[in-house]
Amino acid sequence: MEREKRRQRVASSASRVSKNTLINFAAKVSELAAGLITIPLATRYLGLELFGEYAFLGAVSMVLGPTIAMGSLRILIRDMSVEKEKSPLFLSSGLHLNWLMSIAVSLIAVIVIFYFNLTSKNAVICLYIALLGQILKSMKNTIDSVFIAYEKMIYIFITTIINKVLYVAFLVLAIYYDTGIIGLFSSIAIANGAAFIFTLTVSSIKFAKPQWNINFRQITYLFKESLPVAIAVLIMQGYTYTNVFLLKIYQSNVHVSLFQAPQRVINPLFLLPTSFLMAFVPSLSRLGSGSDSDKDSRQGLLYAYTTTMKYMLIVTLPIAVYTTVSSEWIVNMLFGKEFSESAISFQLIMWTIVPLFANALLTFLLTSIRRQKVLTTSSLICFITNFILAYILIPKYGHAGASIAYLIAYYVLFLVNFYYTTKYLELIPVRRISIRPLFAGGIMLALLLLLESKLNMVVLSVTAFLLYFGLLFALKAFTPEEIRIFKKAFSRESKGRQRRGPGPGMPDSSIE
Repeated sequence: MEREKRRQRVASSASRVSKNTLINFAAKVSELAAGLITIPLATRYLGLELFGEYAFLGAVSMVLGPTIAMGSLRILIRDMSVEKEKSPLFLSSGLHLNWLMSIAVSLIAVIVIFYFNLTSKNAVICLYIALLGQILKSMKNTIDSVFIAYEKMIYIFITTIINKVLYVAFLVLAIYYDTGIIGLFSSIAIANGAAFIFTLTVSSIKFAKPQWNINFRQITYLFKESLPVAIAVLIMQGYTYTNVFLLKIYQSNVHVSLFQAPQRVINPLFLLPTSFLMAFVPSLSRLGSGSDSDKDSRQGLLYAYTTTMKYMLIVTLPIAVYTTVSSEWIVNMLFGKEFSESAISFQLIMWTIVPLFANALLTFLLTSIRRQKVLTTSSLICFITNFILAYILIPKYGHAGASIAYLIAYYVLFLVNFYYTTKYLELIPVRRISIRPLFAGGIMLALLLLLESKLNMVVLSVTAFLLYFGLLFALKAFTPEEIRIFKKAFSRESKGRQRRGPGPGMPDSSIE
């Protein structure tokens, strides 16, 4: 009887996680779609030189953005998932921390203005509008932690749609009325403000209403817990945009544009693994909070780790292979011929999605088992690697050198975090989960290179991806257990079949 109850609980959790994963994934796909609309509009409207200025100011705001959030999102989700009754207290401390850090960021911006000699009134206004957008986004994300902890991803999906529709609409209006860079940054701030108001209203009515009295003890706790994550994220943001600053110093706005245009399009792809994993955070947190002697929790955590890592590779590899061959026509289609030189940067930066997707999983795992302090070390190693390589390569090779440094540093980050995850959990069967995707990816690459000039690109693209996934099925890369999970996730009748077995994050053997 007890065994059957446990089986039902796991199956119910699997169905809920599957549903939330799909909803959150859909939300991030809408963000990706918005990026594919707005960045090409911005590049064509501003041109090569002015887009470099726009990208530089945006990079400054994005580097300072993590300081506002303080890496608290993962800590809030972790704590709310375990103690839901304290959600109002946790949410309030998160928002208060955002407000306090916003003051610090505004002061730091003054230093940036003087250091980079941003004497133009428009540049200063744009920088603070961009920072306002980051502040509103951080507070919206803090409230999102409530929806994630309660496993109600539908509200994040609705918020994302509202945010991106407003952003695209206001961006189009800004371009139509020729408002320049100020209008582009204002579009982001207005859209983020609307999203924040919506999430605050929904959370207050349905889940957790913020308490406006300040609890310094709780804020201090959240600050200390999130500080390692905050430093890691800040370093990573610095790593992401350090090359922009070095290009600004040693090259010109043109090289900033040639590096940032592909990076701005590719960066939204990085939201996809985060969106996928966010749905698993409550489950990972509960599994990670178990003792080392809790075999069920540890086995479930390792199963989720191994399976998810395999699918990260399966998804990212064909995208990287395809863009390597097709970068020139993709760049011309998105940005126009003026940006054709950025094809090499596009190729190099796209290959970062392989380690970055995998690293997103490692980061969540290390946080779930309360080992987030090591993220500071790995991020610092990554930052130093990138800075040294960029400092050497950028003066001579410009945007291509920046892209090479960026790519190598991400693989270093993955290897360091993989080492720590192996140390605190155990080594997963890397060869078993990677050999089939690598073989299928190699065949896909050969097909693209052989038929690139002989077939229509659309036909070739469809054929290449069908070949890749067909080979994976032929090679039995997907286990019967995983296929059953997929069917459960996509089936409209999944609720009626919950008793048939466990879902993602827990193998059959874990409930025996």
